[in-house]
Amino acid sequence: MDYDNLKDKKKLMGERLAFLLKEHNIKNKELAKILNVSESYISAWKNGHRLIPTLYIHKISEYFGVPVSYLMGEDIENHWQKIGKKIAKARKLKNMQYIDLAKKTGIAPIRLSQIERGIIKAKAEELEKIAEELNLTVDELTIDFESCIEEIKKLCVKIGVSDESIEAIIQQIKFDIEMY
Repeated sequence: MDYDNLKDKKKLMGERLAFLLKEHNIKNKELAKILNVSESYISAWKNGHRLIPTLYIHKISEYFGVPVSYLMGEDIENHWQKIGKKIAKARKLKNMQYIDLAKKTGIAPIRLSQIERGIIKAKAEELEKIAEELNLTVDELTIDFESCIEEIKKLCVKIGVSDESIEAIIQQIKFDIEMY
């Protein structure tokens, strides 16, 4: 990642963190206590002076109930649309109508319809119920494996891995995902 991209990434991550803090009416001091870091770290992250370490990205993601990809720069609406499509596809593969899935999960049919269309985001407990009924994991619904694979390919090319090795790595990842 070149300097300008790193600078842009820090700025974007900081903006997303600042938005979440404001949206949830949480002060830097409160988040610092939750994450067990100094308040100055939160300020540096929020102001785009420092990149948020991966460990804290995951903790922030869990705390605010947003995908890691949102903190990394992906548009959250796009993320929830992808999740909704996965839910709808998995439901259809089970020959299940959305009204049946709604009944089994206890989610109001109109809400489930909106979740499937990516209009609203599902709550964590809703995702757990949906995943359970569809015999999936929450990760299978929420992680965009194809995007992850594309990022791995880009990284491999950047560090000079041969095309044959990249293909072998990708095949192994796909195999591991299927086994998971």
